[in-house]
Amino acid sequence: MPAANSGQVLEQIDLISKMINEGRRSVEKWGWVFLFWGCTHLSALLWSKFWPSSAPWLITCGAAWVIQMAIMIRSGRPHKDKQTTLGRAVSGTWTAFGISMIFLLVAGLWKHIFTSEEGLASAIFVLIGGANLSSGITLQFKLQIWVGLAWWLGAVAIFMFPLAALWIFTGAVLLCEVAFGLYLMSLEKKAELIHA
Repeated sequence: MPAANSGQVLEQIDLISKMINEGRRSVEKWGWVFLFWGCTHLSALLWSKFWPSSAPWLITCGAAWVIQMAIMIRSGRPHKDKQTTLGRAVSGTWTAFGISMIFLLVAGLWKHIFTSEEGLASAIFVLIGGANLSSGITLQFKLQIWVGLAWWLGAVAIFMFPLAALWIFTGAVLLCEVAFGLYLMSLEKKAELIHA
C-alpha cells in the first residue's frame, strides 16, 4: 500500500475515533435525562399505589415529557446533537423510542390491550432496552450496551416472576436510569474539570 494511501486510512481511522469519542462525551451530557426519567417513573409508581389507575402514569409521564422538551429547546440540545452523523443516529434512536412509547401507552392504557401491568411493563422494558442497546452500539459505549441488556433481562424476569414485577421494575429504574444517569453526570463533571 503506498504511503499516501496508508496516511489517508490512518486519518480516516483517527476521524472515526474522534467522532465516537465526541459521541460518548455527548451522551454524558444526557445523564440528567436518565436521572429525570428514573425519578419520574418512581414518582408515577408511588402515586399509582395511592390512586390505582392509569392516570398517575399518563399525568406524570406526560408532564415529564413536556418539561424535558422545554429544557431541551431552551438549551438548544436537539439542534446541537444533530450536527454529527452519530448524533443524528442516536437522536433518531431515542426519537423512535419516544414515539413508540406514546403509541404503546395510548393503546395499552386507553384501549386496555394489555391484560396485566406486567405485560405493559415488559413491553416498556423491551423498548427502552432496545434504545439503550442501539445507542451503546452506535457510540461503542459498553456500559450503555449493558444497560440495554439489563432492561431486556428485566423484561424476561417479569415474565418469569410476575409476582415480583414491582420489585423488578423498581430495581431496573434505580439501576438503569437513576444510577446510570448519576454516573453519566459524574463523567460530565470530570470532563468539565479536566477542560477547565
